[in-house]
Amino acid sequence: MNTGGTTDLIKAYELALGALRRDPDDRKAQHRSVLALARMGSLDLAIEEYERFGLDAVRHDEDIMALGARLSKDLYLASQGKAALEHAQDSTAKYEAAFKDSGGHYSGINAATMALAADMPVEVVIDRANKILEQLPPSGNLTPEDHYFIEATRAECYLILGEDTKTRQALRAAIAFDPLNYTAHASTIKQFKIILDKRAADQSWLAEFRPPRPLHYAGHIWLDTDEQFKDFPLKISDLIQRHDIGFGYGALAAGADIVIAEGLLEEGAELNVVLPASVESFAERSVHLFGSSWVSRYESCLDRAHSITILPNTELPQHEAHTILASQMAMGQAILRGTHTGVSAAQLLILDPSRTRSLTAYHAKEWAESGFDQLRLGLSTDLKLESPRLSVPDSICVLVKTDTGKPAKKFTSFKTAIAKANEAAKNGAAVALHFDLLGSDDVLDALTAQNLKGTILVSEAAAGYAALKHSPNYAVIFAGIVIDKTGTPLRGYAMRPVLAPPNLKYTR
Repeated sequence: MNTGGTTDLIKAYELALGALRRDPDDRKAQHRSVLALARMGSLDLAIEEYERFGLDAVRHDEDIMALGARLSKDLYLASQGKAALEHAQDSTAKYEAAFKDSGGHYSGINAATMALAADMPVEVVIDRANKILEQLPPSGNLTPEDHYFIEATRAECYLILGEDTKTRQALRAAIAFDPLNYTAHASTIKQFKIILDKRAADQSWLAEFRPPRPLHYAGHIWLDTDEQFKDFPLKISDLIQRHDIGFGYGALAAGADIVIAEGLLEEGAELNVVLPASVESFAERSVHLFGSSWVSRYESCLDRAHSITILPNTELPQHEAHTILASQMAMGQAILRGTHTGVSAAQLLILDPSRTRSLTAYHAKEWAESGFDQLRLGLSTDLKLESPRLSVPDSICVLVKTDTGKPAKKFTSFKTAIAKANEAAKNGAAVALHFDLLGSDDVLDALTAQNLKGTILVSEAAAGYAALKHSPNYAVIFAGIVIDKTGTPLRGYAMRPVLAPPNLKYTR
């Protein structure tokens, strides 16, 4: 099973789009793009692209044939009652067709699991699992990913057969072959949950095998001459290991930010930097002033970062409102990354609790209100550099645009803006939402130009904020790449009230 080679699903999708720009008929790239969308939960768009590419007509390609079955499986997971059963039956039939066409163990084991979900006779399901076990190839000159899927398939067969000890042994072996393929691990856990849910069985043991957690990090600034922090790298590494952190999101100010970022990199985690201003401007304000050694460490972290996101700023100098918004975006990105791999995000703070008016305290309060785990390293009160006290910043206005050609409306409250946007979407408008930042008109025009009636499309900055502040009420779903009038590609997201049924359809 070809997974696309990266655990960052949005990047995997963007890489597939790049291949399709070079060759629009590249079936492997078409498959990778749809698979990435499905794995991110962007099911509407995945189905739309699957049908647009004509992948339902492809034969003699197990990956592509199984992809149609995968979409039906996702519809099963998103549905209830009779509709769910019908999608399970449809998925079973499609996996069966792929298995008969290819003889591949991937489609075969999925056919067995979905047969269980479709309430087929137990003896039929067990017979299928036994047959897949018998046909699994022996170890040979295989890639780590191929080894992973063989052993993961073996584990799934044992789980269906009720052999728990063998299930765990095989799954441990699978992960040992390809330990960093977190996307594949998440897919396997999702598959096992189907079986365990159907049997109302204990699932707590799956925690051992879940992918590592994403982390938002923040903390106070301090001078590079302060000696009280010399043991912090060890403490940070210990926390990263104990809480199984694999991805970090945050800024790179002198002090806590850089020390935590270095810890993440030292432990092999993926570092994603989110800044409120350009690399140079941020360094002038938040790095250079606090000691020369921070500068080289800042640059080293940037060089080793997996991604660098810079908030589209106003032409005014950076101020607290932009810093807060960038931090909220980083928090939201950590939360969204967790939704892609089925794990819960956490926050790590280096915090002096007595500094209740600091930016770090503000971030701590916001994260705590989101309900996700929070990890803290405390500071002594003799910190040589007093953290700046937070003044209540001027809020960055939220812009809501309904349909192309209409002017955007400004709101000082994100909650009010969402309510107005949701009202317009219910009335059939194509709605776009973004913050009032540099280039906001271009972003809003690009979003509304998609003409998705009845849908709220939001920018990446607004998506991060929404994931942090409104995750109990709205699902934030990647909705593809949009192009603004300058030719700049932008990531778009859709917001959907969690109580509203998804607009899911699949032409059979």
